[in-house]
Amino acid sequence: MKTHVTQIILRILLVCGVLSFVLGLAIVSQPAVARTVEARLIDMWNRQPPAPHNLPPRWEGHLALLGWEAMVLGIVLVILALLLLRRGEQCTRWIENDRQVVVTAVFVMVILWLPVALWGHSAVIFNHRTWFLGDDPMISMRYAKNLAQGHGWVWNPGERVEGYSNPLWTLMMAGCHYLPVPVYRMALVVLILNLLISIGALLLLHRLLCALRCRDWVKAGVLLAFILNRDLLFMTMAGFEIPLMILVLLWSLNRIVREAEQGAPGFLTCFLIGVLAVIRSDAFVLSGLLFLFALLLHDRKKTVLLRMLTALIIPGAHLLFRIWYYGDWLPNTAYLKIGQWDERWVPGLRYAFGFIKHYFLFVIAGLFGLSFTRKKVNFLLAGLIILYTAYVIYTGGDAFHHFRFFLPILPLIFIMAFMGIQKLHLSKRSQALATLICLVTMPVIFPGYTLFTLIPRPADIYNVELGLWIRANTPVEAKVADAWAGNSFYFSERPGIDLLGKSDRVIARMPVQSAEAKAGHNKFDYDYSLGQLKPDYVVANFRLPVSEEEMEKHMTGDWAAAGALYFHPLFQEHCLPYPVQADTWRTIFACDWSSITDKRSDEWMQPSW
Repeated sequence: MKTHVTQIILRILLVCGVLSFVLGLAIVSQPAVARTVEARLIDMWNRQPPAPHNLPPRWEGHLALLGWEAMVLGIVLVILALLLLRRGEQCTRWIENDRQVVVTAVFVMVILWLPVALWGHSAVIFNHRTWFLGDDPMISMRYAKNLAQGHGWVWNPGERVEGYSNPLWTLMMAGCHYLPVPVYRMALVVLILNLLISIGALLLLHRLLCALRCRDWVKAGVLLAFILNRDLLFMTMAGFEIPLMILVLLWSLNRIVREAEQGAPGFLTCFLIGVLAVIRSDAFVLSGLLFLFALLLHDRKKTVLLRMLTALIIPGAHLLFRIWYYGDWLPNTAYLKIGQWDERWVPGLRYAFGFIKHYFLFVIAGLFGLSFTRKKVNFLLAGLIILYTAYVIYTGGDAFHHFRFFLPILPLIFIMAFMGIQKLHLSKRSQALATLICLVTMPVIFPGYTLFTLIPRPADIYNVELGLWIRANTPVEAKVADAWAGNSFYFSERPGIDLLGKSDRVIARMPVQSAEAKAGHNKFDYDYSLGQLKPDYVVANFRLPVSEEEMEKHMTGDWAAAGALYFHPLFQEHCLPYPVQADTWRTIFACDWSSITDKRSDEWMQPSW
């Protein structure tokens, strides 16, 4: 009966592959089909709440790429279905060869992820192909560049505010800035580094699977889930510190599990647990959970406690440095995101439920397997995941899509899920099929790989351009205020005023101004940022012309800061009448209180490298 059901599902997979190929061919060759698909995509796009700047979707004009992707995906599905139908035993023997599986996994990862680094985060900007990261990692890049140039570990030279939350990753970025690489290629160096770290994490993931004595198809399924996961790919190629966190977390778990027979973790294991706490400041929670994991798994409790004291050296030293250098116990971003926000658990719950919805089958499979296991290590892994989830809820979740805060533990969820499926005692072919079903239910990079990962985000491109416009047309001492604190400030190289407070101690410690906005975007004070700091230029989060009716719609929600800026009396009197004549995606305004701005309507000079 099981074999009969497997044959039916494999034939369905074969039909899906054929249909995918036919649809792709129709999109490429039949304009009417392409227009119909584009109309459906535009309808989906229009359901999203628009930003004040109303950017078009990044895939506009590139729909043929989706057709070619569908054709390739269809061919792959047909080949996979035929292999499982006719050569199932040979596929099983291939999966049983660990070396072949690992080499193939690394090869597939490079083939799929490297193009995203080369094209998905670059564009020809003013006659040079320029690479960039997501806007948030580019805040860390500005700190890194200032550190490498001798200005200190600061966002603005002379202002000591810890507006980053990833100290070790920022240090590694600073190391990249010592290389003889022009600024328009520096982000590519970071992206390649992140890809190499991800490959290392993949290898360590396989070692952990071996240490846990997982079956061969479980190993293959977990590695494939890691490679094809859309959230991991996005955050890695946006330049976040997630791959480094995963690498150190998996390395630590690997050693803890393998050293269980010795009764206590080694000093290198303790060192790694300490390092994890400084990759990202809030990763001390993961370090503490790893310590608890080791304490409960190992028999020599006193030895574990004594050796784990060495794990405190690195985060302890960093804490002393923070107090000495910045004068704070916590990074500024911690005060910004959790300070004076008592209702943060509500968006935190929404964030957690959103993650569970996207990975529902994995969560169910993991819980199913947990109910049939007696292995202590499985229960400890589940406890680690649950306690970390509670912490994420407590902090209020994240402002970004792709579940950044859950990604460090996502490989562990994959492991628990596939180990749960193996409790079903299916045939090897049925196990492979169950793995495929699990994979297609998570956020995978197909379909949409070409449209949403190989095509860069317009906002990032335009922020790079905006920064270059400012650099080419303003004096080096000009103060610029903006809510986007990454790409535009990195490339403008001008003193900045962070309107949303990541690098501003005053904004970070004030109460929440918009309860509907996400964490990190809900605090602003224009009486302070404009009235006291007096920027020479203000970059608005809208582009003229706009109507008051339109901006009133943005007085609440995630874009509340944009609407509040437009209607603020200081902005309306001193900045709004003086828009700069430049071809930028968001309007730049000169402020009449400045002694260095040119408030005439002369056009700015187009930048060049």
